[in-house]
Amino acid sequence: MNRTQTLKKAVEEFEKLTGLRLDVDQDSLTNPEETVQRIRILSKAYKEANNREDILRQWLSGEMDDEEFFSYADRMHINDKEQRCLYLISLKHDLYPEVITLLKNLLPDSKSWILPHRKNQLILVCRFPSKKSVNIKEKAYEILDTLNTELMEQAVIACDEMTEELRQLPLSFRRAQLTLKVGSVFYPDRTICLYTEMGLGNLLNDLSPEVCREYIRTSLGEDYLTSDSLVFRSDILQTANCFLKNDLNIAETARQLHIHRNTLLYRLEQIQNETGLDIRRFECAMTYRLCAMILLYLKSL
Repeated sequence: MNRTQTLKKAVEEFEKLTGLRLDVDQDSLTNPEETVQRIRILSKAYKEANNREDILRQWLSGEMDDEEFFSYADRMHINDKEQRCLYLISLKHDLYPEVITLLKNLLPDSKSWILPHRKNQLILVCRFPSKKSVNIKEKAYEILDTLNTELMEQAVIACDEMTEELRQLPLSFRRAQLTLKVGSVFYPDRTICLYTEMGLGNLLNDLSPEVCREYIRTSLGEDYLTSDSLVFRSDILQTANCFLKNDLNIAETARQLHIHRNTLLYRLEQIQNETGLDIRRFECAMTYRLCAMILLYLKSL
């Protein structure tokens, strides 16, 4: 490509980016190469000023390496050593403008990032004073309550642990994505999903479908892979999960579920009669819990 073509291309790229047409008299230029370089510098500066969100998104999603990003970060005055927490917010409805406005009012700190992601998803990176102890789960509930109160929006929020350095955020973003996926499959009743609380969900998500199917075959039988069982329907699952959460305490489980003790015992007997698992015994309770989670996972494939 000759000098004339190079200059023409640089001018066209600048016009495409900014909508401004540069009138360059090539015959009067004493140093065409320097002119091309300056036009490219202007184009790059415009991209940085107008595509801050894109730069942050590309870096978090792994489309931009650390070396390139940190050259931008210096010019955008983004500090390296600060406490931050990345929240991935999944919305039920397309409410980007309303939610972004609401979050800006809730988090007036200009150094917090609010980035539209995929359809009905937002990335929120909150900056916290380094000397202040912050409960990231409480902050998530605050955001969730605000969205529900102001917009009647039932969102789900996933997040990782607090980060101390800027370069930790891409890993935090990947973990938040995984947490949102695992939470939707294994813990559909949760609206706040922390990576550190996914436990068995993270483990099962890494297993192959065939390993999961084999566990169901050996624990319950082949039929459970091809048909829906009454003892794994939502109300029975809710009962069993509450029973496990309360350390197999019948009285406390019945109280929390607002059902009679005999109703609870009847449901537990239903599980035992069909599966052979008496979940009043810890080992059987864990087997039932694992089978329930695996069946949810296999249905999601």
